[in-house]
Amino acid sequence: MAAKLQRPKKPSVATIVAIAALMGGVAVADDMGPQLKGREIKAAFVDAQVHGVSPDGAKWSAIYKADGTAEYNGGKTGKWRINGDQFCNRVSGYDEACVAVFKLGDHRYQFMRADGKKGSIVSVE
Repeated sequence: MAAKLQRPKKPSVATIVAIAALMGGVAVADDMGPQLKGREIKAAFVDAQVHGVSPDGAKWSAIYKADGTAEYNGGKTGKWRINGDQFCNRVSGYDEACVAVFKLGDHRYQFMRADGKKGSIVSVE
């Protein structure tokens, strides 16, 4: 009896993610849409009311002004900037944090930290 030829199987998502991780790539969750470019981040966040929920459940809000300043809930202030395709934010008295921004849906975004962990989920009014 002749052996039947089998087509190679397509790699699973898990296999692709594992390969990307081994090669130093950043793996992102399936539930996230595309990463925003710097100009898209600016268009989405500047002069809008931004509400966020951190991974530990803490709620926050901010207004990121066109001049690079920011106002946060509780009367705090700070600065923000775009660094390539990263959104960088520094609340006064704290270190700057830069995140990649991924689209989740209409006016909803996921922050992704440099270590590959998910940051806040934000909505924009």
